[in-house]
Amino acid sequence: MHPVDGVRHRTRVELSERESSEVIKATQSWMKQFDPKKKEDAHHLLEALWVHQQHNYRNARLLNQVLKSPEPHARMAALTVQHHWYNANPAKGAEEIVEEHIEEAKESGVISDTPELTTVRIGTIPEKMKYDLAEFTVQAGKAVKLIFSNPDFMPHNVVMVNPGKADEVGQAAINLGAAGFDVAFVPKSKEILWASKLIDHKQEEEIDFKAPVKPGNYEYVCTFPGHHFVMRGVMKVK
Repeated sequence: MHPVDGVRHRTRVELSERESSEVIKATQSWMKQFDPKKKEDAHHLLEALWVHQQHNYRNARLLNQVLKSPEPHARMAALTVQHHWYNANPAKGAEEIVEEHIEEAKESGVISDTPELTTVRIGTIPEKMKYDLAEFTVQAGKAVKLIFSNPDFMPHNVVMVNPGKADEVGQAAINLGAAGFDVAFVPKSKEILWASKLIDHKQEEEIDFKAPVKPGNYEYVCTFPGHHFVMRGVMKVK
């Protein structure tokens, strides 16, 4: 990679005029030589991320790597790319998943259901910005134990909100800015029923709560900035 900023910029301009599929294929081959855990390789992988962004080609694995980079400036730049991909227009672009099988969403996450307690497990699908459980059903007023597990490399939480309030709460989390890390990106809101911590890779948390007494569809969302647009599910209260 050339040490002069102007040359790198001109190269990106040149690449923007080339066929996207060829550019992305060449970029992904080139970046294999770099280690995301090495600070000296951070700028190279960031350049690769910018090329993906320029060609509107979402590469979740590369984004995750740069978000966890040992170089602070690279992490900050990756947050901007994350906002562009998953906040500004979450439906835009094609996500590239390489060398990994992605589990599809489960139909039911209920692992135990007794007259006294319903136990549910919700996980994340790595690099898909999705929960592995799209919905589950509980009885109104019943005790629930929810086990939230995060196998993804990005941090996620799970926040239960009143019906129809997912977008409002998600936007409030974005508005927290950098201060959001202090509160796990859970804003103060009367629309939030409960919230987990911000769970890192391969960690989990148990949440005990009682289902609302009022029947309805209560959404659960990840309120890490921008995630709520695509990362949500529904708890149906009967």
